[in-house]
Amino acid sequence: MRHVQQLRKDADLEIEDRIRIPLSLGRSHGHRRAHRVGRLIRSETQADAIEPASALPPDVKTAVIGEAKLPVWISEA
Repeated sequence: MRHVQQLRKDADLEIEDRIRIPLSLGRSHGHRRAHRVGRLIRSETQADAIEPASALPPDVKTAVIGEAKLPVWISEA
């Protein structure tokens, strides 16, 4: 959640601005962890969706979920 909130701040988005959180999960075990906490992350970050993505944008950041390191970025909904 901290990573997403920092991305929101870096993008000059307000808390009421809705976002989507694409994740590039690859073959990591982070997929299960991200799915488990997805509802909480969506609620806490005001995100409309957390969804898989195959291509990484140039502004991708790395989020650590448990032992997994996942590329994460936001887009306006």
